[in-house]
Amino acid sequence: MKILITGADGMLGSDLQKVLKKNHELILGTIDIFDITDIDATINFIKINKPDLVIHAAAYTDVDGCESNIDQAYRVNALGTRNIAVGCNYTDTAMVYISTDYVFDGQKGNGYIEFDATNPLSVYGKSKLEDMIRLDHIKKR
Repeated sequence: MKILITGADGMLGSDLQKVLKKNHELILGTIDIFDITDIDATINFIKINKPDLVIHAAAYTDVDGCESNIDQAYRVNALGTRNIAVGCNYTDTAMVYISTDYVFDGQKGNGYIEFDATNPLSVYGKSKLEDMIRLDHIKKR
């Protein structure tokens, strides 16, 4: 299987490479290769490479940095994720997206599931929740 990993040089992306490289052809997406905040570059990259699957691991994960760079946090985490989903939609490519527990407030007392109510307390958590909301509104072509 041909798999595009966005954020391939990050912690999650690096771990995914180690696990997947033995059995799959990997396309390593990094900021140096294409900018997920640029919708045209994102769509074109996905169209040219024709992956069977996109694992979207790119994110602005500096929690403290998000507080002082709010626009950049939303540009990468919300808009960038939307752009990946749109690119996948154009190419009929499956997308796996991994978010964060920062979309929750930590008050539950035990493990969260994807259907629990969200209540992010930080810009990072809010920007990651926004990307999940955006994905929910993208219709399959």
